[in-house]
Amino acid sequence: MSKPDTYKINARFEMEIKLGNTDEYSPPYDWDDSAEGECLVVIAPRDDAKIGRVIEELGNAVLENHNDQASIIKLLAIEDPRTVPFFRQLVEKKNRTARFYALRGSASSIVTKRRKESKSD
Repeated sequence: MSKPDTYKINARFEMEIKLGNTDEYSPPYDWDDSAEGECLVVIAPRDDAKIGRVIEELGNAVLENHNDQASIIKLLAIEDPRTVPFFRQLVEKKNRTARFYALRGSASSIVTKRRKESKSD
């Protein structure tokens, strides 16, 4: 799912649990359940200017509060070399978790950049 389009995802889950008597006073336990659903995922064409604004917003949030794991994880999900400067600055923080995420993000962005370069060759 990487090309702009609308994708339909169907999922079904089934579970059955059977337990015998756990002691002389409890009856056997038998339970089963299922669920199903579907969703539509819309992938829009890439908008580099908008992605740049999101990177800037998330990057600044992460630098202001390096414990903001939600913003760090969102920034990690963006495969774009423009995230690297924010991760480099985050490495300098004294927070071990922030450093871990920063190194992971920098490595991911470098790999993405190299993939793009190799595709253009």
